[in-house]
Amino acid sequence: MTWTGDAYNADEDVEYERELNSHGMEADRICDICGNLINIHYDKKGEAYWTEGHNALPVVNGRCCDKCNAEVVIPARIKKYMEE
Repeated sequence: MTWTGDAYNADEDVEYERELNSHGMEADRICDICGNLINIHYDKKGEAYWTEGHNALPVVNGRCCDKCNAEVVIPARIKKYMEE
């Protein structure tokens, strides 16, 4: 993830991941909601420790990026819970 001060910069992460993927350093994983690349999570040493994204249910049966998880999936889960 890329943090600038106290703010998360998702756009910068997408460009960085595209650069990595275009060189074959990481496997391409596409968000099943927005179609962008799924965020790769790195430890403090800079090594990738998670490339699988998030569970995108109940929106779609697949995987999603950090942004769609926060802005689409979690709100959909809360809405579904509140309706039950």
